[in-house]
Amino acid sequence: MTDIVGAALKRLAQDCGSDGHRMCGSTMGCLAALEAHQAAARREEAARGFDVGRVRALHGDGLPAHNWSTTALMREVNDRVLAPPFREPLRRSIAVTLGLARLGERGLPPDAIIRTCLGPTLVRHILVQAASFWCAERQGRLERKSLEPNLVGWLELLDQEERISGLDGSEMTPVAVAALAGGPAEAANEWVRTAAVAHIVAWRIDGYLRVERSVEDFVLPAGKDATRWIFDRFTKTYPDEWLTTSHPWELVFNRQPAMTANRVGLPLSLLEERFVTDDAIIGALDRRLTSPHDQDVLESGLRTEELFEAIVALLEAREFQSACILARQSCEASPQVSSFPCSMPFVPSRFTLMRRALPLMASNLQMPPGRRCGRSIASLVLSSTMTQPQHEIHSRD
Repeated sequence: MTDIVGAALKRLAQDCGSDGHRMCGSTMGCLAALEAHQAAARREEAARGFDVGRVRALHGDGLPAHNWSTTALMREVNDRVLAPPFREPLRRSIAVTLGLARLGERGLPPDAIIRTCLGPTLVRHILVQAASFWCAERQGRLERKSLEPNLVGWLELLDQEERISGLDGSEMTPVAVAALAGGPAEAANEWVRTAAVAHIVAWRIDGYLRVERSVEDFVLPAGKDATRWIFDRFTKTYPDEWLTTSHPWELVFNRQPAMTANRVGLPLSLLEERFVTDDAIIGALDRRLTSPHDQDVLESGLRTEELFEAIVALLEAREFQSACILARQSCEASPQVSSFPCSMPFVPSRFTLMRRALPLMASNLQMPPGRRCGRSIASLVLSSTMTQPQHEIHSRD
């Protein structure tokens, strides 16, 4: 598309310059206006082309290093911590440790990233996966002794929940809901607040090391919302996927970048690694206000977004059957939840259809968690390891 404003400003600057800058009173305001417009155009172009996953992919299988961008470091830590720690555990631990160290050098406290930003999502990921294995054991599909010790600790935590102990495991949803709304969630949240970071990263809840941390370790100087805004903008491509509290911070940053950087206690150069336009933020807010399905509380007691997170966690752990069961049961209880995407690993032809449908979903349904679900399924459908038995990756053998 032709930049009419840019072309007009360029012509104006040329005409003004050829006339000895009499039009701008020799202030060079004509050139300043052109340069400001061109800088804004470059920022907008950078914002449109920005993709967190692509930034991380630039480094391939390498380990976090000083020359990695903040986006790549943050996304690496995010993906590694949320992934089950039972495949290549040593490399995973090293990658997270290096990533947190490099981020710490840039003013981002490791405790804030792990506990404040990743903690709530990590708890949901682990408890849903633990519920899946707990049900599989009750159904005779696996033996607990075949699982990794750190995962066994979570199943033992579920055993202690009164609302779970009386269930037969034939349906996963009641187990997951009881875990997420009862004692297991309380214990997991306490674990996130007090466990050593190394034990959080390793998903170790049985006999974990308790540590003391000050309030300053958990958040940046501007508080929890600002801390989570920084995390959102460097780990999630689409503003629709951000917390609602992150949107105002981005708008203020676009208006007063230096002041905002000073307030959150980070270098302006770090925040300027990524640009997000006001239009993108306003669009995300508009969609959230007019289609607030992510905040709907389902009969299971979970918000729609939390349910999608749980389904994605199961898909990424290759718990395909459990993901289908959870989605199907939730769909039966709450019509706004569709189990169609989760059937794609079993029916590849549905993946092709869904891939074509995703843009329509994004523009009309505006459900970013579903978009994440679709991306996760896409990578799984195209993976040759899909033929693995369902619980194989968590076995010690």
